[in-house]
Amino acid sequence: MNRIFILYFKKNLPGVATGLAVALLSIPLLSRFSLFADPDILLFFWVSIALPAAAVVLGGMTGAEAASETAKDAEAVLPVSGFARLAGAGLAAIAAIAVIAAVLLAVSGHLKHGTAYIQGGLNFGSAAYLLGLLEACAFSFVFGKLSRSMIAGAAAGGGLAVLTTTGILASVAVDSLLLGDGRAAYFKILMLGVPGFCAILSLKYLSEISERKTKAGLRNLGPAILLLTIGLIASGGLLAVSKARAHKLLIPARQGDLAYLNFIYAKNTRDCSYKLYENPVKGEFSVVGPEGRARVVKPGKTKSYTEFFKDPVHYATEASLVRGDGSVWLVTREKEYKLYYARPGGPLEFQADLGLKDNPRLAMFRLGDKPYLAMTSRYDSMQYLAELAPGLPVKWEFTGAGTDEGRAAVIKKKKASGKYAWLSEDKRKLIAAVNGREAAVCSLPYKGAAFYHAPLYEAVRSGNKTRFFLPLMKNGKTALYYCMPGKAAAEAWDAPEGYMFEFRTNHEGSAYTAVTRRINGNDEKRVFYVINETGKMLPPIDAGKAFAGRSFKRALPVKSVGDEVFFLLDGRTLAKTDGTKASSVAELGSRASDAAAVRDGILFRDKSGLHIAGWDGETRSLN
Repeated sequence: MNRIFILYFKKNLPGVATGLAVALLSIPLLSRFSLFADPDILLFFWVSIALPAAAVVLGGMTGAEAASETAKDAEAVLPVSGFARLAGAGLAAIAAIAVIAAVLLAVSGHLKHGTAYIQGGLNFGSAAYLLGLLEACAFSFVFGKLSRSMIAGAAAGGGLAVLTTTGILASVAVDSLLLGDGRAAYFKILMLGVPGFCAILSLKYLSEISERKTKAGLRNLGPAILLLTIGLIASGGLLAVSKARAHKLLIPARQGDLAYLNFIYAKNTRDCSYKLYENPVKGEFSVVGPEGRARVVKPGKTKSYTEFFKDPVHYATEASLVRGDGSVWLVTREKEYKLYYARPGGPLEFQADLGLKDNPRLAMFRLGDKPYLAMTSRYDSMQYLAELAPGLPVKWEFTGAGTDEGRAAVIKKKKASGKYAWLSEDKRKLIAAVNGREAAVCSLPYKGAAFYHAPLYEAVRSGNKTRFFLPLMKNGKTALYYCMPGKAAAEAWDAPEGYMFEFRTNHEGSAYTAVTRRINGNDEKRVFYVINETGKMLPPIDAGKAFAGRSFKRALPVKSVGDEVFFLLDGRTLAKTDGTKASSVAELGSRASDAAAVRDGILFRDKSGLHIAGWDGETRSLN
């Protein structure tokens, strides 16, 4: 086989050298013309058109030549079997294409941009491209040998390679981009080399058929066909598995334009035990309840392969709001913007066609206990607000000609809801709306210091206590106080200097805020101030000290039971601490994402689907 390989490779060397010379010299020569000033344009031509064409033509030509009687007579003196002779010729053609492709990949890595196929030089994208080329060359060689025609071999081999490669790469795209399963995608990329190897191996059986031309030789037809089509069969199987997995995918439904939501100082309620999930492949929506059970509220449609290739993914959610009772508001965008509502335990029902145009920014949130839909135009920044109610038409209220005016309108409605308080002009009183009239909640012993960008203080209800928390400037330092209607302000915690954030409420009623000390612009430590589910204010918890020995960047309190607080570390580890002792409850895995707390545990996604990790550490699948 070595002699045959060397013989055919030497025959291909002039073509290899000529092709490389033309490709490489065309970049500096043609770059003088404005049309080809960008090297990417020329590389796109060589990589996307010229090189694949060269692969199938060279494979078909070498296969036809190896099958000719002239080649058989000339190579008959060599002590090699028919399979070794054909395999050597085929591998020589594959090696020639590999040399050209490798050089172009290396050159691309040194250019400013590279092409979409080989950007960054040698990587998994270039590996997929290279293996696909070699597969096309191998198939073309086999069919060139069978048909003894370069044209027929190139056409048949190229067609089979396209079908095989398309299925595998489509499966890779689904795994990596949609399911987030990078390991499976890398494995499938490497599998692109298997069909070409099997094609060369099929020559063993094909050579015996041509040599014997007997019934015994024809018995090799089955294995030969299997080896030639095994890549196509595997491609279809892999795509079918990925398609089935994609149809089971559940991702958190989009809350709205979060930047817009934050800027107008509105909060989307995510502190309840109900979560809305979307399947962007089927167009299906499900609500996962406190017990961790998924319930379909808007059925989707299973896509055929044609539909899956044409439009594999469509994220329909524009804005959503899930209430504490399990009711759901949803705005979807398919051809039109549509509003849906689901009563607790019921399906999503169509409410209205919103008739929106020009791709506005949308956000859903609550003001007090009322759900609202906010909209701003992307072109003239006009602001609108609509209170939502089941069965009633959507009535837009113009709130301003800019986001500042829109934000002011939201703050005004928040003040009227009675769920928020604010400082008086002298900053020595806390004011709130009581029975529709502004009144002082309590007097403050020191001047108030506003939270980060927040002019309002939301009522924090834990246990049977409702309190307003706010920072005061005590003797030149910050301290955190709380006010209860009709009672004097009292100090809750000494708060170190740092960023003050709003209190956030968890699903079971506990609440927390955090202070991050900063030195030279870097985070030094993050201290949490937690109110447990009964309303007891716990001692400050320094996350760095509590979880010493663990490497994490983000800690998030998700539940409190007595003096213990459950934390989610980097969204992947569930742990608990009382501020001194800490223990791990559950490891969600390095590929966990979109973790969210509900009554019975932590919902999270990974490459295999949606799961829930209970507060006792047991994990189960929701698929």
